[in-house]
Amino acid sequence: MKKTIAIFALSFIGVLTTFANGDEKYTKAMQAALSQMHTAAKPEQMQAVANRFEMIGKSTSSEWLPNYYAAFCYANLSYMEKDSRKRDQYVEKAQSLIDALVTENDEVFVMKAYVAQANLAIDGQNRWETQGKIFSDNLEKAEKLNAQNPRIDMLRGVSLLYTPEPFGGGTKNACPLLQRAKEKFNTFKPASELAPAWGVRDLEQHLAQCK
Repeated sequence: MKKTIAIFALSFIGVLTTFANGDEKYTKAMQAALSQMHTAAKPEQMQAVANRFEMIGKSTSSEWLPNYYAAFCYANLSYMEKDSRKRDQYVEKAQSLIDALVTENDEVFVMKAYVAQANLAIDGQNRWETQGKIFSDNLEKAEKLNAQNPRIDMLRGVSLLYTPEPFGGGTKNACPLLQRAKEKFNTFKPASELAPAWGVRDLEQHLAQCK
């Protein structure tokens, strides 16, 4: 245990030293973490990426993207886990990271909706009234800032895809939104090389259910 703590401490000091030297080091560290995130297929791999983003975030408090991506990783971890208690812990961690952000833009509101959706997926029957509203409210805020963000329609479509038809869901209502999200992805350009660009692969998987 002491050895693990020592290794983590040394790693954290290394990150602090690295980012004290300028933005180029920060960019390279984020690029490496993003590359690792895109290939993370197992819970332990996703956890390692989340840790990496958190470390970067602690050394660059003025940047919002590290904690944004860390929250994204924890929300994804909740989908990888079967135990409800552990899933709740992952969602709570994601929530704390995204709530701590001072920056508010369309992507932050989308991530708040994404975390609410992950929360809802754990126990939809008992959480729909609270988490469903949080989900909808944040997507509305995101849309007011940038209606061309494809992740807005994607999340709405996914939500409807797994909502029973008697409650307004099903493929008939979900697929037009998913298709519109695809069209927006075709012309979408991230604000920077580190800016959010996720969702395309997941969208294709959901669109397969529309055929």
